[in-house]
Amino acid sequence: MRAAARHHDGNPITVDDVIYSFEAYRKYNRFIGAFYRHVLRVEQSGEREVTFTFDAPGNREMPVILGQLRVLPKHWWEGNDASGKKRDVGATTLEPPLGNGAYRIKEFVPGRSVVYERLKDYWAKDLNVNIGRDNFDGIRYEYFRDSTLALEAFKADHADWRIENSAKNWATAYDFPAVNDKRVILEDFPQRDRGIMRAFAFNTRRDKFRMRGCDARSISPLTSKG
Repeated sequence: MRAAARHHDGNPITVDDVIYSFEAYRKYNRFIGAFYRHVLRVEQSGEREVTFTFDAPGNREMPVILGQLRVLPKHWWEGNDASGKKRDVGATTLEPPLGNGAYRIKEFVPGRSVVYERLKDYWAKDLNVNIGRDNFDGIRYEYFRDSTLALEAFKADHADWRIENSAKNWATAYDFPAVNDKRVILEDFPQRDRGIMRAFAFNTRRDKFRMRGCDARSISPLTSKG
């Protein structure tokens, strides 16, 4: 761990923070916890060093997954909020959490929007892996429960950026004046390093979908790319 690493309140990021974060995610996040089940133990092995021991050799993905661990500030989560109430890392909250990244929450409206502001004194802004990144002073996210409304809001110039994951929309929904006037630029960013598709996966454990005359477990689900 880098000695300069800091949370937004100026406190250093510690080994205890890493271990605390790992245990919290393993306990309260079932999706991440399913991956973390392959970790037998995590322990401090140096002043700024943490060692993870796996249950078996050859798991090349686990180091990458562990490298994506979001480090939480243990001292903040074990403290009290502004009202004096003890914080609970396993509960939902509307209190903006303490972070350690390039941005922090400036304001938000629950279920509607959240605004992030860039920290000018972010501890890692000059690291070579961050040069050229985090270029916006502020970022605003608007939330829509309906994907059709989100698309219409984009057409009405209420948003600056949109990622489209529907092949149908990509083919039929982007013929509007702003596109024709080049005020909206359509670009295709192929991700060749991983497979992306839209598909139907049949639950072959249910009798109606069970394959007859063969072992259903050996048959791949029928899929259709989109």
